[in-house]
Amino acid sequence: MKKLIFLLFFFLVLTITGTISAENMKLAVITEVENTTAPSYNYASKLAMEELEIDFNINYDFIKTELLTDYLPKLSYLAESQADLIWAIGPSMQQSLKETAQMYSQKKFIIIDGIVELDNVLSINFAVEEGSFLAGVIAALKSESVVIAFIGERENNRSKKYEAGFFAGAKQVDQDIKLLSKYLCANNFKDTARETADQLYFNGADVIYYFTGSASDAIIASAEANDFYLIGVENKTVETVSDKILTNVIKNISYVLKKESNNFFDDAFQNGSKAYNLANYGLTIDQKIADNKLSDSIIDKLELYKNKIINGELEVPDNFNNY
Repeated sequence: MKKLIFLLFFFLVLTITGTISAENMKLAVITEVENTTAPSYNYASKLAMEELEIDFNINYDFIKTELLTDYLPKLSYLAESQADLIWAIGPSMQQSLKETAQMYSQKKFIIIDGIVELDNVLSINFAVEEGSFLAGVIAALKSESVVIAFIGERENNRSKKYEAGFFAGAKQVDQDIKLLSKYLCANNFKDTARETADQLYFNGADVIYYFTGSASDAIIASAEANDFYLIGVENKTVETVSDKILTNVIKNISYVLKKESNNFFDDAFQNGSKAYNLANYGLTIDQKIADNKLSDSIIDKLELYKNKIINGELEVPDNFNNY
């Protein structure tokens, strides 16, 4: 009995100590220049900080940037302040974070969607090909023309992960499905987005998976005018802006911020690189939209493939060399 009381007391002390240490810490979040079409990163980051404030009574700074040139001075400002852990949200912050982390080696930093190889930095990236695989499954099951398409904003390694996962998922369902792919012009992608989506529709695509950032409005306008379906990326904060959207593939930014901040509170911060995927809840689809737009049979098959990925029965390629 005495041993049990001692153990209960011990765990109570640990809990109180952890809470006190969290209350004495200050977090800071700085977001990259916002994409006003799909401001999911900034919104999710702010939501996570608000929840941490409620749960742990922490203090935090949240800074949104307007210009790329804001990154370095604002990161330096946060490092000079009392912030114990600084989050940099978005790939365009990589170089500025690296310079700041080198200057303030006593501070801890975490970057989302970037890689900075320093002892005081944790780099977090997402296995977006896994979420895209599920998008491909949906597209293949929903398509009546047996033609689907992918539109990327820019042709780079990041976009290719989305494309490779999407096509792998579709082919898993139907080996005979026709796959189309287009990337927008780097210089005027907003102007060419509508034309690109229209052309893919005229070529037979009745479901399009799009990763197009600020050009997304034009893709949606094409779907509404031509009557085809869409699957979006990272549009969690954009409510169902069109009934043509079947669902969105989402990076679970809010969950990741809370989990890694909790690790920091528990003195479990680790530098290096960490991947979030379907298995560790880093990726998901917008279930609310999916439940409204997809049949029960498609939802069931989606869950089947998701579990196969999580259990290691399916390995999703992240490029076409592994396709």
